[in-house]
Amino acid sequence: MKTAIQYFLIIVITATISSVITGLYLSRIKSEAPKKDMVHIMNLIYEELELENVQIEKFNSLTGQFHMKGKLLSKEIQANSREYYKIFTLDRLDTIALSELATEYGTLQTRLRSLTTRYYRDMEDILNPHQLQKLKTIYLDALEQTKNQN
Repeated sequence: MKTAIQYFLIIVITATISSVITGLYLSRIKSEAPKKDMVHIMNLIYEELELENVQIEKFNSLTGQFHMKGKLLSKEIQANSREYYKIFTLDRLDTIALSELATEYGTLQTRLRSLTTRYYRDMEDILNPHQLQKLKTIYLDALEQTKNQN
């Protein structure tokens, strides 16, 4: 059972990818902008990627849609996790309910990963290969820093 709990916790940690992307580059530029100043953060990303105005418009549209959908999925994942722990802490485990929630959790995670994959694939239509690599580096740096904070 301990392995199952560890596995579940690993999955919960991966769910944070949506929040990492929402906080784009935040931890990397903490000294340059307050946490709540997403406009400033986005402007720094635009500058680092050297985006043109047309690219900025498309980037904003795509990123906005991604964040909206990702946030909804993240809320579903969090609700699923709360329900799982609620049932898990009962005196008598309902293994059927836990199994159903674990399956649902996996489905939600798959949807979130698919959304992320589509986001990157759609970015390929907006960014040149150099810009795309820079964006991935920004995201991976932010993810790594978030892992180190946990």
